[in-house]
Amino acid sequence: MSRKFSSVGLIDTRGAVLGAILLFASVAAPATVINFEGLSDSDMIGRIGAAEFTDTYVASAGSSLNDLEFPPNSGINVVYNPDDMINVRFDDLMEKVGAFVTYTSPVFLQAFDDNGVLVTTVVSLYFANTALTGDPGAAPNEYLEVSALSGIRSVLFSTGLLGPTFVIDDLTFEALAGPGPGPGPGLPEPPTALLILLGLVVARDRFMKRGGPK
Repeated sequence: MSRKFSSVGLIDTRGAVLGAILLFASVAAPATVINFEGLSDSDMIGRIGAAEFTDTYVASAGSSLNDLEFPPNSGINVVYNPDDMINVRFDDLMEKVGAFVTYTSPVFLQAFDDNGVLVTTVVSLYFANTALTGDPGAAPNEYLEVSALSGIRSVLFSTGLLGPTFVIDDLTFEALAGPGPGPGPGLPEPPTALLILLGLVVARDRFMKRGGPK
């Protein structure tokens, strides 16, 4: 004699998988963008939010900025350093830091840890990417980004030359992700837990296709 299949008391494994994914994804912090808008041409920047700049100045389109060659990525403002070294230090450790860069000499972006030790470096793709006189194939506002799971305390944009030969816009940074609430005692680590839940989904679907227990 067959019995009717009932879902009462069964775990909604699809919901469990979705909940687990959302739980682990929520640990990552959202990115912050500093666009330098609302500042006046030639202003010297000190602190903006969680970021502190050294000897960095504002250049505005229609004023001191040659925006035909160095168009802002957004708005009307970019920033530069007369000595071609933009140093930014953060209150908290960051996992990722980047900015849109327009330049007439190759730009290096270096990241340093909490002890001032260099952890990673990236370099621009071209020798120059200005709008009118840049290298063939290049375009203004190349995005340079560094990342380090160990944490970034400060970054340095530089060319090694006397400048200014580059500007940056839309500085973007993402805080180092915290450990989250953890899996709890006796539970497997998140990746294993997700595999188990996905396995339950497959098993349940096959069970339902057979019409349940007979």
